[in-house]
Amino acid sequence: MIARDQITRVLVGSLNDAEPRNKTFELSVTYGPAKESLTANFAAFRAGDTDDIYGILDSNIVPVESTAPLF
Repeated sequence: MIARDQITRVLVGSLNDAEPRNKTFELSVTYGPAKESLTANFAAFRAGDTDDIYGILDSNIVPVESTAPLF
């Protein structure tokens, strides 16, 4: 299980870094000391198409137009 403070650190860090722009990532648990910067990790991810609303490796996605409104 990932601790809330770890999730917060990654999410806030991604807001202050240009590397994760247009990239989809998943978090998983590993043990060890926290990294000072996540920029190198974000840089290693493939960027998606800037005109596509889906994650880069998503497949079998139901088009937004065919989904029911939430409200």
